[in-house]
Amino acid sequence: MRNLSHLINVVQGNDESLRDYLTRFNKESLTVKDLEPSFTLAALNSGLKDNSPFTFSLMKKPMVDMIDLLRRAEKYVNAKEAMAARKQKTSWSGHQAKKGEHS
Repeated sequence: MRNLSHLINVVQGNDESLRDYLTRFNKESLTVKDLEPSFTLAALNSGLKDNSPFTFSLMKKPMVDMIDLLRRAEKYVNAKEAMAARKQKTSWSGHQAKKGEHS
C-alpha cells in the first residue's frame, strides 16, 4: 500500500484523455491506505490539466463531491466522444461524395 502523497503525483498527461486519466487515477487510489474522500477529490481535481474545458467547467461550478465530479466527467467524456464521432462521420460523408463524383 502507498501513502496519501502518492496520489498528489498522479496528474493528467498532456495527451491523456479525461477518461484515461480517471481510469488511471482510480486504479492508483485503490493502492492508497486510509484514503479520505475529501482528499481524493482534492487530489483528482489538482491532477487535471489546467487548460482543459472540463477543468474550466469545474472552476465555473465547483463539484459538490466525488459522485458529482464523476457524473460530470462522464457527461463531458460522452459529449466529446459523440462530437468526435460526428466529425468523423462528416468527413467520411465528404469522402464518399468525392469518390462518387469520379465514377
